[in-house]
Amino acid sequence: MQALQLVEFTSVRIVLRHPDNSLALDTVVQFPAESTSITLNLPVVITSAEENLGLTMAMVNAAGDTVFRAGPIEVTAVSGSLPLRTAEPPVRYVGTGSNAAGVRFVEPPAALFFQDTALVVAEAYDENNQAIAGTPIIYQSLDTTRLRVPVVGVGRVVAGTQRGPARLIARLLTHDTAQTTIAIQPTASAILVSSGDEQSGTVGQPLAVSLVAQVNAADDLGVRDVVVRFAVASGGGTLSVDSMVTDSLGRASTIWTMGTSPGSQSVTATAAGLTGGSASVTFTATAAAGAARQLVFTQQPTTTDAGEAITPAIVVAARDTFGNAVTSFTSDVVLTIADGDRDSGGGRGCGDVRRPLDQRLGRGLHAARDQRHAVGRERAVHRQRHDAGTAGLRGGAAGEHHRGRGHQPGAHGPRAGRAG
Repeated sequence: MQALQLVEFTSVRIVLRHPDNSLALDTVVQFPAESTSITLNLPVVITSAEENLGLTMAMVNAAGDTVFRAGPIEVTAVSGSLPLRTAEPPVRYVGTGSNAAGVRFVEPPAALFFQDTALVVAEAYDENNQAIAGTPIIYQSLDTTRLRVPVVGVGRVVAGTQRGPARLIARLLTHDTAQTTIAIQPTASAILVSSGDEQSGTVGQPLAVSLVAQVNAADDLGVRDVVVRFAVASGGGTLSVDSMVTDSLGRASTIWTMGTSPGSQSVTATAAGLTGGSASVTFTATAAAGAARQLVFTQQPTTTDAGEAITPAIVVAARDTFGNAVTSFTSDVVLTIADGDRDSGGGRGCGDVRRPLDQRLGRGLHAARDQRHAVGRERAVHRQRHDAGTAGLRGGAAGEHHRGRGHQPGAHGPRAGRAG
C-alpha cells in the first residue's frame, strides 16, 4: 500500500474486544523500519472453539503521533487446533492534512524538453484555502512513456523522449486528487519568420500585420516556452513588446510602429538558447511619408522690381507631420502676394497666384513662375508678404517678408506662368 510506504511509523497498537465490549487484548508491537508488512499470531482467551472479536489498530510514528487507524472490524479468533484466519483491516490516514479540503499544483511547468528533470510541487489546502504544510502527497504519471516519477512521494519528474502531453496526478492519502498536463518536446533548433515580413506602411504608424516569429525543433514542429527577443535594427520606430515567450505553437509576436523617416526599416527576432545563423531572423518593411499636413517654401520669394517676374521661381513643398516630402500630394496651392501696408490698415494692392499641381513635377512640389506684382501705390517701396496655403494645411513658411519696389497705378493683378 503506497500510503503506508509514504508515511513512516514505528509501532502498532492492537486492541481486541469481546462481543460484550470487554477487553480481550491490548498490546503494542514494533514495526520494523525496513518492512512493508508484518503478520502476527496474537493469543487471546476465548470461551468456545471460535469467537468473533472487535479489532482496532493505531499506527504511531516516532514522535508518538497516530498517523493511521484501522477498524473497528470483526475478526474471528479460533482455537489453536483449527486453521488460522488472516484479517487485513482497511487502513485510513489520520495524520497531517487528513482534514484537507483538497490538493493543488503550485506553478507546475508547462513544458519540459526531452530528458529534462524538474521538481513539481503540489500542496494540500484547508477550507479557508490555506496551505497545510507537511501533508504527504503521492505523485503519479498517467503517461509513463513521456513522463516518469522515480519516487512517488517526491514531485521529481523526468521527461521521456516522446513528444506530446503528459498527465501528472497529485493525490492525498485521503484520495483527493489534482491533475496537470506538461508538454514534452525536443529542444529548439531554429527560429523562422512566420508572418509580417516585407510590409509597406506609413511613417509613425503601426504596420497592419504583427511580426510573428516561429521557433521549431528538428522535427519542424513548434517549441513552446522559448524566450524570443525583438529589437529595432534600422529605421527607428517602436515595438509593442520587446520580449515574449513562445506559445503552444512555438510562436511569438509583436506590433511594429514604423520610424518617422521614409525608406527601408528592419527588426530582428532572436531565440534564447540558439546560436549561429539559426538564432535570429530579420523582418523588413518600407515606410512611406504620411498625409500632407503642412506647406513649406523650399525656394523663398526674392526681392523683385514691380512688374518683373520673380526669379528663381517660388517653390512650395507639401510635408507630413514629421517633415517628410509628400510625393503623392495633388491638391491646389494658393500663393498670396500682399502689400505689407494692407496688414497694417493701408488696405492697398495685393495679388493671388492660384495654380493646381502640375503632375509632371512629382515630389510634392509646387513652382510658380513669371509672377508679377500689381498694387495701387506709386513709386513707394513697400514690404511684400508671400503666403502659401491650401485647404486643411498650414503654411509652414507663411509670414516671410521680402522687399519689393513700388508698382505703377493701373497695373494688372499677378500672373502665373507654367509650373516648373
